Parts: sequence; C-alpha cells; structure tokens
Amino acid sequence: MLKEFKEFALRGYVVDMAVGIIIGAAFSTIVRSLVDDIIMPPMGVVTGGVDFSNMFVPLNGLHYDSLAQAKQAGAPTVNFGVFINNLISFLIVAFVLFMVVKAMNQLRRRQEEDPTAEPPPSREVQLLEEIRDALVEGGASRAKPQAALKAPRAPQGFCAFSGRRGGRVARRGLIGKYYYYLCSKGTILLLFARSGFLEE
Repeated sequence: MLKEFKEFALRGYVVDMAVGIIIGAAFSTIVRSLVDDIIMPPMGVVTGGVDFSNMFVPLNGLHYDSLAQAKQAGAPTVNFGVFINNLISFLIVAFVLFMVVKAMNQLRRRQEEDPTAEPPPSREVQLLEEIRDALVEGGASRAKPQAALKAPRAPQGFCAFSGRRGGRVARRGLIGKYYYYLCSKGTILLLFARSGFLEE
C-alpha cells in the first residue's frame, strides 16, 4: 500500500497540480491586495469617498455605520459592495489567466513548427524530376507501341544549327509538357515547350 501511495504521489500531474494550487493561492493574495489597496481607494475618491466594502443594505430596517457593526449586531445584510470587490477581483484574475494561456499557446505553436523542415522543391527541380521519370519510363517501355509518341518534326538543318553538322534527328519524343530531340552525331538533348511553333 505504501508503494502504491508513493507511485500516486510522485506522478507528474499530481506534482504539477500541487504546484498550481500553491501558486494560485499566493496569486489570489496578490490580486486581493491589488483590488483592496490599489484599485478601490482611487475609485472611492472618484465616487466621493465611497467605500465599496461598506456598501450594504440591512434587511431589518435599522441603520448601521459599517458592515462590521451590522455583522456584530447579527443583522441580515445584502453586501453588494463586497460583491463588487469580488467581481473586480474575478475580472483581474480572468484577464491575467487569459494573457498567460495566450502566451503559452503562442510558445507551444512555435515549438510545434519545425524550423528545419525542407522547403518545397522549386519548379526547376520538379521539371528535372519529371524528365528523369519520363526517361526511365520510356526506357522501360521502349518496345511498347505507345512509346512511339513523337514530337513534331524538327526544322531542316536542326542538328547543324545545334553544332552537329552532318547529323540528323535520330530520336524525338514527348516528356511531360516538353518535346525532346536527339541528334545522331553526338548526344545532344534539346527541350522545347509545347507551344505549337513546330508543325508535324
């Protein structure tokens, strides 16, 4: 039984809860002092010296100089001044907790974002990958009829214009959105966008 109690007491959430309760109690004291000693006195000056803590209504119809005097006499009272103080304390605590939770969420969001994540590949890299995949697929299916898809005929003297005099276009085809032409003399690969400027 002692072992089970030790395991329960040393669990992470139990320790965190204990720390939260202690800090919450200390924070409540600070908030109460902020309301009673900092906020309410200036409000009393603005309202003509009214002390909110002594704002009450005795239900027995008698008059009392202070709330303490009414309580000492055992008179039933409606303490709306104390309620105002407690409401202000609640609003302060709620605002502070909101700011703390907001800051923690922002910190957690930054930690979840991986700054070392690789950026998406550029358009040029994607194009090169498409060309590589198309060449691999074309080599694997060279014997198939659909692999005979050809690009439009190259203009006369195309290989000569490319620096391969006496050569001819030995192979042409389609890779994605681009046409390629392979000259017989020397290996040269030229790509042209499918814009329709070459006719069949």
